[in-house]
Amino acid sequence: MPDYIPFVAGPADAARLSATYADASVFRTSLARINYLQGSLPSSVDLWLDPSVDGYHHALRQADPVKRQKMLSYLPSVPGRDLLAREKSLVAPDRHSLGQFVSALMSHCLSFSPKWLSVPQLPVTDESERHKVNRELALLTDQWRSARGFRGKMVLPLIFTNQRQYHGKTCWSKKLNLVKQCLGRCPVDYVWVVDESLNDQLGASTFGKRFQDLIGFHEDLLSAIPGIRVIAGPYWAMNLVLWARGLARPAVGLGGGYKYYIPGGGARRPVARAAVSPIRQQVVVGANLDRWFTQSISRLQPGDSARRELASLKTELETIRDVEIGRDQVARFYRTWIDKIEAMPAPARRLGLFEDLSTAYVLAKRLPDFPKGTGHNRKSARVVEQFMLRCL
Repeated sequence: MPDYIPFVAGPADAARLSATYADASVFRTSLARINYLQGSLPSSVDLWLDPSVDGYHHALRQADPVKRQKMLSYLPSVPGRDLLAREKSLVAPDRHSLGQFVSALMSHCLSFSPKWLSVPQLPVTDESERHKVNRELALLTDQWRSARGFRGKMVLPLIFTNQRQYHGKTCWSKKLNLVKQCLGRCPVDYVWVVDESLNDQLGASTFGKRFQDLIGFHEDLLSAIPGIRVIAGPYWAMNLVLWARGLARPAVGLGGGYKYYIPGGGARRPVARAAVSPIRQQVVVGANLDRWFTQSISRLQPGDSARRELASLKTELETIRDVEIGRDQVARFYRTWIDKIEAMPAPARRLGLFEDLSTAYVLAKRLPDFPKGTGHNRKSARVVEQFMLRCL
């Protein structure tokens, strides 16, 4: 079965899962989203359901109690729903009350017949104030699993909320210890690691170091916990780099969602995007993009395969003004990219992805800067270069 794990956020994602990613062994969605997906989820792919406890991260930062409760309205009305929205519950969690909440929440998740379940966990912060309650949540989840006889796979989330938390071994050692302590209380099949603050397509000047730190943490995780299996992402390409290096299975978006969003953070205005496949990038579709394609095509020789591909994309982009049409196009490209990597023998994937991204980099260096408003760094070669240099 393919290594990739699609993340489904809505009915349109579910349709793309069925159309383009139906051979996946499992897909993930959250309790915050599943009520929107009833009737649209494919029965042929196993469901990994996350109880969406990470949404308390937003509630804990909200001073207004009315707004805080509204932010948690996606959760079922189970006993203790407001427990984790109280700071004192993090410092001195009441095991009995917390146990009632975990039992009711996980039993509610079980009503959707998942084959995989996430252990409820709060996202980590710079300090360790949430470690105690996360350890308790792991222990109580294991007790619930034993009581209910759940025999599916379990996943321990480790959700970073900024890059400082894995900025070198000294910073990430406390997070690594948390993982070990949670696994001691609740053995799992996978650890899922994601930095919710990372949009790896932006091409920021700090990303070279940041990407290397992320790789270093994953290496240390596998070294510290032999035999553990890891899921990474979703990202645009760092998930693929980690996969090619043999460090994780890649979590992937479905035309959108190439960044993780913690539930309860408010609605985001979607924009139409398209994949520029020859340079392995995604761009916002805007009025100036057509001119960029015209200029790019003019710089390439007739007969150049990249020129033909860009010309074909330029024609296709004329139909991409709708968000979902754009996501369909991105999802199809991304699937072909995944297939290309997966077709390589596992030991050869690092070099293979490096060569794939090197080809894209050489081409991007020949093309003009992107116009403003395309969603990432205007230097068309910088984004792909940052991924390329992290492969080896």
